[in-house]
Amino acid sequence: MADDMTTHTDKILSENHLDGLRTAYRQHAGTFRAWLVAFGVALPIFLSSNETIWGLFSKSPNARCIAYTFLCGISLQVILAIIDKYSDLFCLSAIMEWKDKDSVSTKCGVWWIKNDWPSIVVDIVTLVLLGIAILGVIEVLLPR
Repeated sequence: MADDMTTHTDKILSENHLDGLRTAYRQHAGTFRAWLVAFGVALPIFLSSNETIWGLFSKSPNARCIAYTFLCGISLQVILAIIDKYSDLFCLSAIMEWKDKDSVSTKCGVWWIKNDWPSIVVDIVTLVLLGIAILGVIEVLLPR
């Protein structure tokens, strides 16, 4: 069984699948980011569009904190999108020989692309922030 798993893993991780894996990752990352931003924007819009809900929410002493928590979560994802965009641009520019491969921006872009942990940490922080904001909204709208 272990040999079958190793063989299957080796096939998936072979150079033949590299472009497909890279494309799938970018699509999943983009979709996840879009969902986080859409949720982080849609819920506050919903809160402000209903007079009854807005009346409850705006009178809450935690309303400002909840709003800032949503804003921070959204902002983190926008910042990640900007970093991803320019990291890709810097690397592409170096591959196309428009930019020096030893430039600081290219090295930073390569570092960003090679390291997953910053994006993972920011995604987790975003989920925590949005979760805290949601709990705050629930507390305002459904008091104990």
